[in-house]
Amino acid sequence: MNTSTPSAATLATYAERATALVARWRREAGLPADAAPDPVKVAEWLVGLRPTMSKATWRIYRQSVRYGLLAQMDDPAVLTAETLLREPYDPRMPRPPRQDSSLRERSIPPQDAEKLTVFLMHFSRHSHAHATADWLAAGIATGLRPCEWPSAFLEGKTLHVLNAKRREGVGNGDWRTLDLSPLPEEAMGAVHRMLGNAKRWSDSGTYEDHHLACAGALREACRRIWQGRRHYTLVSARHQTATAARAGGATRTEIAALLGHAATRTTSRYGRRIRFSGGCAVPRPAVHEVASVRDNARLRHPGMSRACVAAESADAVSEFPEGAHRMI
Repeated sequence: MNTSTPSAATLATYAERATALVARWRREAGLPADAAPDPVKVAEWLVGLRPTMSKATWRIYRQSVRYGLLAQMDDPAVLTAETLLREPYDPRMPRPPRQDSSLRERSIPPQDAEKLTVFLMHFSRHSHAHATADWLAAGIATGLRPCEWPSAFLEGKTLHVLNAKRREGVGNGDWRTLDLSPLPEEAMGAVHRMLGNAKRWSDSGTYEDHHLACAGALREACRRIWQGRRHYTLVSARHQTATAARAGGATRTEIAALLGHAATRTTSRYGRRIRFSGGCAVPRPAVHEVASVRDNARLRHPGMSRACVAAESADAVSEFPEGAHRMI
């Protein structure tokens, strides 16, 4: 029997993996981000995932929890957790479908968004059902990342958003400004309510807790409506914004500015999985931010002419008329 101790590098890898697994356990359990891990509950949760894993993945995850978490804990329950992780597994048991991020839907077609809204507003008993409906509608209307709501604010119908990805080459500046005047009153109402919720949650230090609760309410709604065949997330709303903009004729440069990206290549991951049908109003990005995306393209490709940059960026006729980007 091999009883050798893993190397320092392997232990560091196990510790990093254990941290990620515990964070996932907290999210799926609906616990605060700083909740202390219960060794037995973490072990039970991991064992429950075992049928969805390959043998190699199970070995890595089990060792990560053993060395990266349990070995660092001074808790008598660790022995019980170790026993759970060492229990034999019968591979003849039927395996449920593999959990795969590709099963998650990227965009939310209008008809599915309507089904989710009706369920959340009228049938769901989840404590955050109504807040989730507002988050979904506001997310589709604006394209904000879930983490961007606490710092966003309105001036009239101009939404100011602190870009979550502000490092050089990724984010298009520190802030982006969106003209929400094209949005219908119903969507604007959802944006106002979402901004109010985000500020209240952020001020009380509970934003992440409410974020997880809303994610859980949406996950529950998807299960109830589609019996697990479709899985939308709060980030799917952002993808739908890009899908609607693309369907309306916006260029990749304009979509990049709308989403706060410095480059058009990132926008290719948005709005491609589901064919969009039906009209949907989208915000207008500021003209100087659209220009900034083009400037970024020229900086990355100094030999590229302005005409080539324009051709690369514009794969459709702009839906935003000249001058319409300007903030009032």
